[in-house]
Amino acid sequence: MEHMWSNWNERKEEKQRIKETRKQNRADRREAKNPALRFLLQEGYTECLQTLSVDEDCILLESERGEKIGPGIKYLAEILSKKDEFNHYKIYMVGNKDRLEEFQDYLSWIGIPGIQAVGYGTPDYYRVLATAKYLFNDSNFVPWFVKRAEQVYVKIWDVIP
Repeated sequence: MEHMWSNWNERKEEKQRIKETRKQNRADRREAKNPALRFLLQEGYTECLQTLSVDEDCILLESERGEKIGPGIKYLAEILSKKDEFNHYKIYMVGNKDRLEEFQDYLSWIGIPGIQAVGYGTPDYYRVLATAKYLFNDSNFVPWFVKRAEQVYVKIWDVIP
């Protein structure tokens, strides 16, 4: 009987997560429809694409547009921060731009040191998005994201076993 309730709770949580993602997608579409805002954001991102090259030793991790850390991204971040073969990489994780310092402290507190927080929607975010060799995400990047030929983009759908 308990197993049935745990599945019910999991389904309820999954429905809530889907609802929140849809809400954020609607907000992104509204943001993208605002011509002045879209122009400014795209111009900064486009300038990075045109003037900066891909950094072979850079990794970007994004989860839920920086609002929280999904389990797949968290697991990947733990692996990248603890294995010696990734020590030379610059690893960035996207966080809420209004609470970036809190987010950086949280990363240290949960045992993921050595990862730099970057605020969602900031100029630094667009620079890293345009130049990181490896991109990992469990949702979607901004609507005008363009994957460069040199970049490797991995979309994480569920928890990594």
